[in-house]
Amino acid sequence: MSDISAIQTVNICYEYGKNQKIFDDYSFSVKRGTLTALTGKSGAGKSTLLYILSGMLRPKSGIVEVLGEKLYEMSDSERSIFRAKTAGFVFQNFALDMRKTIEDNVLETCIYAGVEQKNIEIMLMKFLVA
Repeated sequence: MSDISAIQTVNICYEYGKNQKIFDDYSFSVKRGTLTALTGKSGAGKSTLLYILSGMLRPKSGIVEVLGEKLYEMSDSERSIFRAKTAGFVFQNFALDMRKTIEDNVLETCIYAGVEQKNIEIMLMKFLVA
């Protein structure tokens, strides 16, 4: 794996059921500091790839490395902590709590990442002003 890549996959395979292959020996890398867009038709596997890259969906085989860490060598809880500290993830169906404000929904992930309450409030004020 390359030390300059933010994200790298090697020969990942994923399929739904037995006959619907989404990825078959798929490899790619994203260099640190680059902006990358993921595009494709509906059903092409964009969301599936994002779930795999975020550690929420285990590929059948292959290696997924993010910031030098091999995601699927981690336990589920280690991947959850890693994701909370390194990535922002907005679910396709939003998974928002309608009883909370937008700010509370977005910043709730800070709690999972271990950010102290006073720092969460500082970030909230920064984003409200921006």
